[in-house]
Amino acid sequence: MNRFEIITQLENVEKNYNERNAELISSLLKKEKQDALKELNEKEAKHIWCFEKVLQIQEMYNSSFERLKRREYYKAWCEFEKIENMYYSLIKHLQYPEKAFRIDMIIKNVKQFQSVYPYKLFFSPEYVKLEVVCSICGRKLSIRNLCEHEVGEIYNGEICCRIVTKAKIVGISVVTNPVQKYSVLFTEEGDNYDYSILEYLTECLQSPYHNWNIRWTRIRHPHNLYKDVSPESPCPCGSSEEYRHCCLNKEGVLRPHCEIQFKVSPPKDKLGIKYYY
Repeated sequence: MNRFEIITQLENVEKNYNERNAELISSLLKKEKQDALKELNEKEAKHIWCFEKVLQIQEMYNSSFERLKRREYYKAWCEFEKIENMYYSLIKHLQYPEKAFRIDMIIKNVKQFQSVYPYKLFFSPEYVKLEVVCSICGRKLSIRNLCEHEVGEIYNGEICCRIVTKAKIVGISVVTNPVQKYSVLFTEEGDNYDYSILEYLTECLQSPYHNWNIRWTRIRHPHNLYKDVSPESPCPCGSSEEYRHCCLNKEGVLRPHCEIQFKVSPPKDKLGIKYYY
């Protein structure tokens, strides 16, 4: 398989994601990068690194979709976070348009999948960095002892980053908008989140590359869904008012609602289904 054939495989991911040999493509790219480095061709090695990242993003997206199908929701969530991180590392170096490898669709769908997850609270660690080294040269860094390598740039076919080798945890906060999304807050009983919308969505999608769109609105949910809520209790709509002074005298409880549009029609038994939460 030559370079042209590799690029063609990456461009046709919508059609071949279930059939192509990703391990072979990865090994061929690795060999090409090693050959470029032997010839001291940094520009070519950087170019090949971009193809490697495109392949990794595509394969991780395929994997996350399969995890959703198997209802491994948290594992898929972590892969979506990794895809986002790889995307931001790749995009400033990629010399091809994003749509050439469906990176644009992947990152759009990742954000849409994330938007229907029920996760709202996360742990955010606070720590002091005691020792940091450069991933390229391995030098221990400080304010007075820096190196010439720029974070996010590609050297020897690898991206430069800072590795924290020693740190001290000074606190942990509970936040709603974390820098990293892995630290989801679970109860002692385990994973009790409601994934009904995700389950419905993945049952409707026959391929990870079928186009779909989501729109969040607010609609009135029937009062019979809140029979256990007393008139004196806080209104289920989330306001600070009592139920009797807020939504109880209206036609329903005003709650978030998502509308999903599919480019490829879902199975007939999934059409018209509504979920209230």
